[in-house]
Amino acid sequence: MQSFQVSDIDLANIDEYDYENECENSDRITLDINKYTYCDNSEFCDHQNIVKQNDKEVCLECGIEVSQQLSLEPEWRYYGENDSRHFTDPNRCQIRKIEDKGIHKDIETMNFKPDIIEEANKLYNMITSGTIRRGNFRKSVIFACIFNACKYKGVPVSSDELQDKFKLTKKDISTGLKFFNLKGRDISEIKEKKSINISPVIFIPRIMKKFNSNQYHIDKVNELYNMIQNKSSLINRSNPQSVISGLVFYYCRLIGKNITCSKFSNIVNLSDITVSRISKNISDILGTRDKISLL
Repeated sequence: MQSFQVSDIDLANIDEYDYENECENSDRITLDINKYTYCDNSEFCDHQNIVKQNDKEVCLECGIEVSQQLSLEPEWRYYGENDSRHFTDPNRCQIRKIEDKGIHKDIETMNFKPDIIEEANKLYNMITSGTIRRGNFRKSVIFACIFNACKYKGVPVSSDELQDKFKLTKKDISTGLKFFNLKGRDISEIKEKKSINISPVIFIPRIMKKFNSNQYHIDKVNELYNMIQNKSSLINRSNPQSVISGLVFYYCRLIGKNITCSKFSNIVNLSDITVSRISKNISDILGTRDKISLL
């Protein structure tokens, strides 16, 4: 077998290829990259024979996918009442609502005056610092805000009147009032408003009406209050409604009305102990303890 030697090649007669001047000496060929992408057979295809299949334009000559139309339809289907995957129509999309942290919806059926509602809503936002509260605790805080808003606006109401509207227990009411007082200590605007003093006499007509009293008896109870005002530490530190309730019971026994302390307490929605303690204190101030039975 004849061996092949490198020395047998005539290197001198081999033409050298001018790589450096290749681009200058040869014709330039410009290809449309988008037209011939991903298809070796389409190098010289002009895509003249195009058909549309499933929103795609395909060349029948080379088989390349020339273009595709994007679908703007949703990627789900809803089959109405027969749909087993969706309980509601997913096409009915909307921007998420901003959760209202105010109290308007909670008290819209309680018939409070607009200025009371606005004041209470302002107090609620200050007390809760914009945080969301739920359940009975929220209702108890709203109760406290309405209670104090009425006082700040000069039309105070008793806790019993509000209790009928809010349907809260006395424990829940106490929780709301304590929370309001605790948070209100650090809020200057509330601290300034708390200096407002409400005279207990405004509760006299409200309580007397529960016993069908006329104006004559209402005036008599007012006279009695002027006689006991600031005469006792118990009177000064007690709840205004409790003071007037004890005073009205004392007046009822003074004029000979046949009503027991237990029955009276049920009507005014206070405990027997509260009414009895205050009425006895009033009797001591007026010096009638031995003359009137307050049982």
